[in-house]
Amino acid sequence: MATVGCGRQNEGGEGTVKGVIVGTTAVLVVTSGRNGAIAMGTAKLKNGFLHWHLLEEIKAGEPEGDSPLILGRGVLAR
Repeated sequence: MATVGCGRQNEGGEGTVKGVIVGTTAVLVVTSGRNGAIAMGTAKLKNGFLHWHLLEEIKAGEPEGDSPLILGRGVLAR
């Protein structure tokens, strides 16, 4: 995830996304590489597109107020 123009980025990295598959949906826990915020959401592949939906913030990031740049809802395509 990045802001327009890539002024701020959340590059992630090894271990920043963990989860399980329930039926056809991935339930994922995402840790922000920017500020350590932790969020849970779902991802589902539909017609070649990955649909992401943030369910809840598990832990706020540090420092407070710095965006974790974790997508709230969206559709990702190649």
